[in-house]
Amino acid sequence: MASSWYLSNIKVLLLNKYLLTIYGYRYPIFLITLHMLFCSAYSSAAIHFPALVPLQ
Repeated sequence: MASSWYLSNIKVLLLNKYLLTIYGYRYPIFLITLHMLFCSAYSSAAIHFPALVPLQ
Protein backbone atom coordinates (compact mmCIF):
# COMPACT_ATOMS: atom_id res chain seq x y z
CA MET A 1 0.00 0.00 0.00
CA ALA A 2 2.78 2.44 0.87
CA SER A 3 4.67 1.69 -2.33
CA SER A 4 1.66 2.57 -4.48
CA TRP A 5 1.32 5.85 -2.56
CA TYR A 6 4.98 6.70 -3.20
CA LEU A 7 4.75 5.72 -6.86
CA SER A 8 1.63 7.79 -7.42
CA ASN A 9 3.30 10.81 -5.78
CA ILE A 10 6.38 10.39 -7.94
CA LYS A 11 4.22 10.22 -11.06
CA VAL A 12 2.31 13.34 -10.06
CA LEU A 13 5.51 15.25 -9.31
CA LEU A 14 7.01 14.29 -12.67
CA LEU A 15 3.79 15.29 -14.43
CA ASN A 16 3.82 18.63 -12.61
CA LYS A 17 7.42 19.22 -13.63
CA TYR A 18 6.58 18.39 -17.25
CA LEU A 19 3.55 20.69 -17.25
CA LEU A 20 5.41 23.59 -15.66
CA THR A 21 8.70 23.45 -17.57
CA ILE A 22 8.08 21.90 -20.98
CA TYR A 23 4.38 22.59 -21.57
CA GLY A 24 4.47 26.04 -19.98
CA TYR A 25 1.42 25.65 -17.75
CA ARG A 26 0.84 28.97 -15.95
CA TYR A 27 -1.13 27.89 -12.85
CA PRO A 28 1.28 26.16 -10.42
CA ILE A 29 -0.88 26.79 -7.34
CA PHE A 30 -3.76 24.92 -9.00
CA LEU A 31 -1.48 21.92 -9.62
CA ILE A 32 -0.26 21.97 -6.02
CA THR A 33 -3.84 22.14 -4.75
CA LEU A 34 -4.89 19.19 -6.89
CA HIS A 35 -1.88 17.20 -5.74
CA MET A 36 -2.68 17.85 -2.08
CA LEU A 37 -6.37 17.00 -2.53
CA PHE A 38 -5.63 13.71 -4.25
CA CYS A 39 -2.99 12.80 -1.65
CA SER A 40 -5.50 13.48 1.12
CA ALA A 41 -8.21 11.45 -0.56
CA TYR A 42 -5.88 8.54 -1.29
CA SER A 43 -4.53 8.55 2.27
CA SER A 44 -8.02 8.64 3.70
CA ALA A 45 -9.10 5.75 1.48
CA ALA A 46 -6.01 3.76 2.41
CA ILE A 47 -6.79 4.18 6.11
CA HIS A 48 -10.57 3.70 6.10
CA PHE A 49 -11.33 1.07 3.47
CA PRO A 50 -8.90 -1.79 4.19
CA ALA A 51 -9.44 -1.29 7.96
CA LEU A 52 -5.88 -2.37 8.65
CA VAL A 53 -5.37 0.37 11.21
CA PRO A 54 -7.87 0.69 14.07
CA LEU A 55 -9.32 4.18 14.30
CA GLN A 56 -8.62 6.06 17.49
